[in-house]
Amino acid sequence: MSTPYYLPEDKVPLPPPDAEVFTTCCDYCIVACGYKVYRWPVGQEGGVKANENAFKKNFPVGALGRWVSPNQHNIVMANGKPHHVVIVGDSDTEAVNLTGDHSIRGGCIAQKVYNPSKPTKDRTGFKDL
Repeated sequence: MSTPYYLPEDKVPLPPPDAEVFTTCCDYCIVACGYKVYRWPVGQEGGVKANENAFKKNFPVGALGRWVSPNQHNIVMANGKPHHVVIVGDSDTEAVNLTGDHSIRGGCIAQKVYNPSKPTKDRTGFKDL
């Protein structure tokens, strides 16, 4: 009998230009740094050229450029269908964390979103984001 274990993602899809964008904040401390949530249907992906993704950046980015880690990506149910979610620091915010950086905990907010195939599967009663 094998033991189930978690295999982390080794790539993250880029949001397409028409991805839905929401704003949220980190709930790990009282500062409430701003974040952007990109959501789009599974089966669609943005491309590596600036005009092919919602970030409007060419990928790969330079050594110190912004990129999306596997901890910033998750799959959720939205409107009854599976959707990708990428949650990144909001560099457009005008109040807190003006540069869009994040703490190690804030950079993992996407992992808190309910996904029945990940550790959040022990939650009950969650349907859609």
